[in-house]
Amino acid sequence: MSTLTLEELTQYVQEIMAYENSLDPNENLIIYGLDSIRIMQIATYLKQKGITIEYLELAKAPILNEWWQLIKERI
Repeated sequence: MSTLTLEELTQYVQEIMAYENSLDPNENLIIYGLDSIRIMQIATYLKQKGITIEYLELAKAPILNEWWQLIKERI
Protein backbone atom coordinates (compact mmCIF):
# COMPACT_ATOMS: atom_id res chain seq x y z
CA MET A 1 0.00 0.00 0.00
CA SER A 2 1.33 3.42 -0.96
CA THR A 3 1.70 6.27 1.48
CA LEU A 4 1.82 8.94 -1.21
CA THR A 5 0.15 12.23 -0.29
CA LEU A 6 -1.26 14.96 -2.50
CA GLU A 7 1.47 17.25 -1.18
CA GLU A 8 4.20 14.79 -2.24
CA LEU A 9 2.65 14.43 -5.69
CA THR A 10 2.42 18.21 -6.06
CA GLN A 11 6.02 18.66 -4.95
CA TYR A 12 7.22 16.03 -7.42
CA VAL A 13 5.31 17.64 -10.29
CA GLN A 14 6.74 21.05 -9.38
CA GLU A 15 10.26 19.60 -9.30
CA ILE A 16 10.14 17.87 -12.68
CA MET A 17 8.56 20.95 -14.25
CA ALA A 18 11.11 23.25 -12.56
CA TYR A 19 8.16 25.37 -11.44
CA GLU A 20 9.00 27.38 -8.33
CA ASN A 21 5.59 28.85 -7.54
CA SER A 22 2.56 27.04 -6.16
CA LEU A 23 0.50 24.98 -8.56
CA ASP A 24 -3.27 25.37 -8.45
CA PRO A 25 -4.53 21.79 -7.93
CA ASN A 26 -7.63 22.59 -10.00
CA GLU A 27 -5.82 24.08 -13.01
CA ASN A 28 -4.87 22.24 -16.15
CA LEU A 29 -1.14 21.60 -15.79
CA ILE A 30 -0.59 22.25 -19.50
CA ILE A 31 -0.73 25.99 -18.74
CA TYR A 32 2.25 25.50 -16.42
CA GLY A 33 4.24 23.76 -19.15
CA LEU A 34 3.38 20.09 -18.58
CA ASP A 35 4.24 17.98 -21.62
CA SER A 36 4.04 14.33 -22.65
CA ILE A 37 7.56 13.51 -21.46
CA ARG A 38 6.77 14.78 -17.98
CA ILE A 39 3.49 12.88 -17.90
CA MET A 40 5.48 9.71 -18.64
CA GLN A 41 7.85 10.61 -15.80
CA ILE A 42 4.89 11.04 -13.45
CA ALA A 43 3.42 7.67 -14.49
CA THR A 44 6.81 6.06 -13.77
CA TYR A 45 7.07 7.84 -10.41
CA LEU A 46 3.62 6.59 -9.43
CA LYS A 47 4.50 3.04 -10.51
CA GLN A 48 7.62 3.20 -8.31
CA LYS A 49 5.29 4.15 -5.45
CA GLY A 50 3.16 1.07 -6.18
CA ILE A 51 0.37 2.94 -7.97
CA THR A 52 -0.39 1.88 -11.53
CA ILE A 53 -1.96 4.65 -13.55
CA GLU A 54 -1.50 4.61 -17.30
CA TYR A 55 -0.09 7.51 -19.28
CA LEU A 56 -3.40 8.03 -21.10
CA GLU A 57 -5.29 8.33 -17.81
CA LEU A 58 -2.94 11.11 -16.72
CA ALA A 59 -2.92 12.81 -20.12
CA LYS A 60 -6.72 12.78 -20.34
CA ALA A 61 -7.11 15.08 -17.33
CA PRO A 62 -3.81 16.82 -16.49
CA ILE A 63 -5.10 18.35 -13.26
CA LEU A 64 -3.60 17.51 -9.86
CA ASN A 65 -6.95 17.02 -8.13
CA GLU A 66 -8.15 14.76 -10.96
CA TRP A 67 -4.98 12.71 -10.68
CA TRP A 68 -5.41 12.53 -6.92
CA GLN A 69 -8.90 11.07 -7.35
CA LEU A 70 -7.45 8.35 -9.60
CA ILE A 71 -4.68 7.67 -7.10
CA LYS A 72 -7.05 7.44 -4.14
CA GLU A 73 -9.03 4.77 -5.99
CA ARG A 74 -5.87 2.67 -6.25
CA ILE A 75 -4.30 3.02 -2.81
